[in-house]
Amino acid sequence: MQQDQRPYDAYRDLYEVHVFWDRASNVTRFEDKVYPKRDFAFGLDGLHRLVDADRGEWTGSAITNRSFRELWSLTQTGNWGLHRLDGDGNGDFHTGVFDRDEEGTFNVVNELIALDRDLDGDTAYDDENVSLSYDAVGNLTDDGEQYEYVYDVWGRLRFVKDTTDQGVVAEYTYNGLGHRTGWHYDVDADGTVEANTEHNADDPWFHFVYDDRWRVIGVYRAFNDPDPEEWAIDRDEVVQTRVLPFEVSAQVLHSP
Repeated sequence: MQQDQRPYDAYRDLYEVHVFWDRASNVTRFEDKVYPKRDFAFGLDGLHRLVDADRGEWTGSAITNRSFRELWSLTQTGNWGLHRLDGDGNGDFHTGVFDRDEEGTFNVVNELIALDRDLDGDTAYDDENVSLSYDAVGNLTDDGEQYEYVYDVWGRLRFVKDTTDQGVVAEYTYNGLGHRTGWHYDVDADGTVEANTEHNADDPWFHFVYDDRWRVIGVYRAFNDPDPEEWAIDRDEVVQTRVLPFEVSAQVLHSP
């Protein structure tokens, strides 16, 4: 194979971002020297809190050719009373797929409990109203729109359910140390999370293996799994193989 003899400056840089700070050590700007329209200018209020994130091309004094902008109005406790998102940078907060123009209401423990949205640009914030719910320890249990959340007695997320039919969207298992050891979700994207059975492996469980320093060192996909901590599919093959601690050079931590 012939060696590439081109000088270093003949190669295209993959990443080069210049970062700018103010006297209070707040980041005020990113300038991307490789990709266009990825510069960021940040606006701060008098308490050094982020209230404006503006992305596009930095001209030396302002952002032009905008591709994104997000604005916040913050209360004295740091909660946002008004949130506006221009996801496509066209100057409008209501027409894009990712656009948002909404007021937030927080309770005395700073939980977001209501969203009131302006969808037509009349600044009335009465076009869509969302109420969020929490349990006694502050875990979100209902986002008021699409999902509900179920936790175990240690406050760990166990199930995500569809509000409309209470169907399981995702479920998780943990061990005694709090590590996530299992993940079950809609792998085939057919709208349902199906149980692992001998005749249906559309949505298999994924199991995580940790070493003695609590690092994830392996993820195994299991079908029709009688003991999820000991059986797994090896390299996506059909034949199951036994997974033992000494075979993966790790401690297999069991779910409760």
